[in-house]
Amino acid sequence: MKTKEIDEMIDAYVRGDLGKQQMSFVEDKIKSDEAFREAYTMYIGIRKALLDDDMKDYEKLLKDVYHKKNTSLPVRRSKNVYYAAAAAILVLVALGIVLFLQMTRKTHNEQLFDQYYTNYIFDSYRSGQQSLLIKGYEYYMGHDYDSAMMIARQSLKKQESVQASFLAGVSLLANGKYSESIRYFSLVARSDNVSLKESAEWYKALALIKLNRVEESALLLSKIKVAENDYADRATELLNKIQQ
Repeated sequence: MKTKEIDEMIDAYVRGDLGKQQMSFVEDKIKSDEAFREAYTMYIGIRKALLDDDMKDYEKLLKDVYHKKNTSLPVRRSKNVYYAAAAAILVLVALGIVLFLQMTRKTHNEQLFDQYYTNYIFDSYRSGQQSLLIKGYEYYMGHDYDSAMMIARQSLKKQESVQASFLAGVSLLANGKYSESIRYFSLVARSDNVSLKESAEWYKALALIKLNRVEESALLLSKIKVAENDYADRATELLNKIQQ
């Protein structure tokens, strides 16, 4: 295989874009092919360095340097002018690289969200639940999230309930309103309803990833990972991927 093909395959493998057969092929190559394994190790090392939170400190440093260059320049022209222009160009190029890396990280998080997000399935209704709330479940499963949210709000006006808050959260999440959904998931996560609490924590972690709030999501995924519930395996897998 050519170097370019190896790099592209490793990149697709890390991003989770390969099918099962291709994933197995790459994993076998990593185990059996020393050159392939070295390329993979190098890729992971570079990727981790580029996505490290220290990039924020680097960006701040570059901005400080740029500010000092523009405030401490002597009035004299000649070579100083050219040095200043060169320094400014270098700083702008570096800032451009930082912004590109931040965009790459955001894209990676969006891909992870798309890979792990699935709509919640309201597969059973408890006796005694409001008929209004049941109608909201039906709207949600029919992908009419606006109507489902409207029902959730109407239900919450009548009586505060964990079920209505959860319906509001998943409806907002499915509608792309991630920050708003987190508020409702947090309410459910503080409740005594074990089943909905576990689901709320999982969906909240996904919403945080979508918003690029990776550190917060990692803390929540670490909690889910050791909870031994239906989301534990997925949380473990996702946590490993966002920490790469």
